[in-house]
Amino acid sequence: MVPLGRIAFTWKAHQVEERTRVEMLFEPVEEGGTRLTISEAGWKRDAAGIASSHEHCAGWQHMLLCLKARLVHRIDLRV
Repeated sequence: MVPLGRIAFTWKAHQVEERTRVEMLFEPVEEGGTRLTISEAGWKRDAAGIASSHEHCAGWQHMLLCLKARLVHRIDLRV
């Protein structure tokens, strides 16, 4: 994990034939914490693109909750 910084990459979107750009931004917050913001762009505005973007949102939310479980509660959900 990068404590403070930015990670950006492109990858193939789920169930559609376009590539999207993902950006993860790590920012300091009060009391020594870190805010992680994830954004993803490049979706077509048709029904398939919208459905795929919603599936990706659910996946990012799941990843963030697993990361919080690891960092805050010391629970490793990778096993």
